[in-house]
Amino acid sequence: MFATGWYWPAGSFVTPSPATRLDAFMPEYNFHERHEIVVQAPPDRVRTALDRVSWTDIGVMETLGRIRSVALGARPGRARLSPTPVIDSVKNPRSGFFLLDDTPREFVFGLAGQPWNNAGVRLTAAEFRRWEKPGSIKVAANLLIEGVGNDRSRVVTETRITACDAASRTKMARYWALIYPGSGMVRRSLLEAVRLRAERP
Repeated sequence: MFATGWYWPAGSFVTPSPATRLDAFMPEYNFHERHEIVVQAPPDRVRTALDRVSWTDIGVMETLGRIRSVALGARPGRARLSPTPVIDSVKNPRSGFFLLDDTPREFVFGLAGQPWNNAGVRLTAAEFRRWEKPGSIKVAANLLIEGVGNDRSRVVTETRITACDAASRTKMARYWALIYPGSGMVRRSLLEAVRLRAERP
């Protein structure tokens, strides 16, 4: 599976009928992942839970932190997870991410640059729409809350990536093959943390 992801050419996707703020910022993209969960709580309560979930609530982060330490040649130890809410961390200028939009039902954030080189640039929402630098990629991701009736909600997180040229698309395809498994684990764990907090009495 890894070899297939490494060599498989990246495709292109187009949103047929934009309906979310994520659609507005990135209707066309080359890579994406999507996860969702149903929560036994109304949207307002789910949003409150989302705003309060911290990195310490995401259990898989400790495991991934140890794997990263080993990969970097460091001595494996207990990862130090921040008690800062995930939403606040993303808004922090030092995180590498930047806010694109924030409504009561959808939180959208972005990243731009060359993540495989740990190189990024901060952009405003307006700059993000028109930014196209050769050799780079743009990432837009969201956390969306939808009411589904009977005081229940669906929470969706989707990540979309678009490459600015063919060279960056090839590099991102290989980088994506490396990080996709861990990325999916973090997002599913985040959704589960939101569910547990929102359903807590």
